[in-house]
Amino acid sequence: MRFRLLTLTATVVALVLTLAAPAAASTPLVEFTDNGFVPSSVVLDAIRLNVGASLDIHNSSSQNVVFCEQVSGTCGFAAVGQDSGWEFDAADTTMITTPQFPNAHLIVGVPMHLEAASRAGITVRWTSHAVPDPSAPSRFDVQWRHDTSENHPRWRDFAVQTTNVEGTFAPPHPGHYAFRSRLCDNFGLLVFCSLWSPELEVHV
Repeated sequence: MRFRLLTLTATVVALVLTLAAPAAASTPLVEFTDNGFVPSSVVLDAIRLNVGASLDIHNSSSQNVVFCEQVSGTCGFAAVGQDSGWEFDAADTTMITTPQFPNAHLIVGVPMHLEAASRAGITVRWTSHAVPDPSAPSRFDVQWRHDTSENHPRWRDFAVQTTNVEGTFAPPHPGHYAFRSRLCDNFGLLVFCSLWSPELEVHV
């Protein structure tokens, strides 16, 4: 995840979908006011090869603001009336907060990307890196679920603490499948993981 400072007039990122009503084309996708983030939850476009998911936040509050992303600990500054830009390169669900407004939280979900789907195999990608990044300590947990007539079909592990960027799952039966992943980083002996990404649904 990277923070990038934008110009005072940024264009709305067309690939971002919000959980609330769509924003007007002439306004930033997410606006930060003295009352918090509007909307307070977003789902970004799926991760694709070499293309991370992007998000713009416009600071309409009455003061300069520092935004911080929960999983990576990355922080960025936005003056009053200025936009801040965020790029996410892994599928997960994370939170953006600001120290000046401790009750304001923006939940950001980045789903996995479907590369291919057939009865022979379902290929999914959970990061935009072309190959594992040897300089980063990131690991990924990936799970799958076969949606059947059961009320609560359970999640099963597809990959645990993997450094791979994608994988191909062989569906044991035809039907509807769901996938999710999360990003984990090692800090000494501690492992910190994000929340699970929004579900990617596939029918084969």
